[in-house]
Amino acid sequence: MLQVEATVSEWFQQLQNPVFDWLTSVISLLASEWFYVLIIPLIFWMFDKHLGFRLLYVYSFSMYLHVFLNQIIIIDRPAAGIQGNGLSTFPSGPVQAATTFWGYLIPEVARRSFSLLAVLMIGIISFVTLYTGAHLLFDVLGAVLIGSFIVYAAYRSLDWVGGMPDPFRFSFSLVLPCALLLLFPESAHYAGLLLGTGIGFSFEQVKVRMLISPHWSRKFLAAIVGLTGLFLIVYIGTFLSPTVLIHFLHFTFLGLWITLIAPYLFVRLRLFEQDGKIYMDS
Repeated sequence: MLQVEATVSEWFQQLQNPVFDWLTSVISLLASEWFYVLIIPLIFWMFDKHLGFRLLYVYSFSMYLHVFLNQIIIIDRPAAGIQGNGLSTFPSGPVQAATTFWGYLIPEVARRSFSLLAVLMIGIISFVTLYTGAHLLFDVLGAVLIGSFIVYAAYRSLDWVGGMPDPFRFSFSLVLPCALLLLFPESAHYAGLLLGTGIGFSFEQVKVRMLISPHWSRKFLAAIVGLTGLFLIVYIGTFLSPTVLIHFLHFTFLGLWITLIAPYLFVRLRLFEQDGKIYMDS
């Protein structure tokens, strides 16, 4: 396996040229954490809050597991790697995130053209990851397998979780993230995001009941309000103490903003309507 990885790494090094370097830099933006931090809330606010919730939850758990595995499985980066040599690299974070995100959307969208696009995106991000030399072939293949398993497990558990009584489902959204925090505090931010997402969506379903408007003008206004708050929360985080508890609480609030506070503002600002409430035109 090591010989195969060395051969693949050498082949990618031979491909390196200024044009490819520029292209991979641009494509890397689609593999960054910021891409998912932006696109998943937009799906929640503008298209389908149920899909957005599931995506955010599955993505957060996948990234929690990535950080956990990254700390307990030590594989040195290739000697010719461009960045971060000498650190653990298994599994590849960008590839696992891409596999989880795009893979989860394949059965949700259920269109051949989108399925091809999703597979293409996973392949391109895998190519870029190998091209930069930041990861070994084993890291990429492992990330694809882990991401695929998470997607499979998520879909298999939908009926089980959906069939829970509401009190049990709410308890689950509390207990799981807290248990994950105790198990692995180094991934407190993802555990916090899981907690905020689960609690927020549970209350949104009961108290807010946001109905996404079919009008694009209102969707865009909601997106502006939501992203403004999101950027502000992230920016405030740069001034906070880098402790486990602060990270956990900060990302819990971020999850609450995405799934509860922002939808509440959309309804209060009359951008979106509330399910079960009749609005009278004045």
